[in-house]
Amino acid sequence: VVMRVEGHAASAVAEDAASYAASLNTANARAAAVVAYLISQFDFSPANLLSVGYGQWRAAPQGPITPATTPDRVDIVILNDDYSRMERQGRLLNIEWRGVNDLLNR
Repeated sequence: VVMRVEGHAASAVAEDAASYAASLNTANARAAAVVAYLISQFDFSPANLLSVGYGQWRAAPQGPITPATTPDRVDIVILNDDYSRMERQGRLLNIEWRGVNDLLNR
């Protein structure tokens, strides 16, 4: 089983490159810390853990903020075996990525 650990940061919109970088770095650090914890404390295989930081771009659902919906959070997503098999075979779809400059110049 493959797990994707997703880091999130506060949902305030980054006004400049420095706040964009800070939000993304915080989110990445959160996800990486959880991955390191899972590896060291529970003997998970690093090959089965993906770490990604979304910063403020995947905000929690609207409504009351609870521990499950806080913008400063880490989500763990269990991916099915088909994903794992496709990844090993190099058959994952390419996801369009907008560069940092594109995001900042919208």
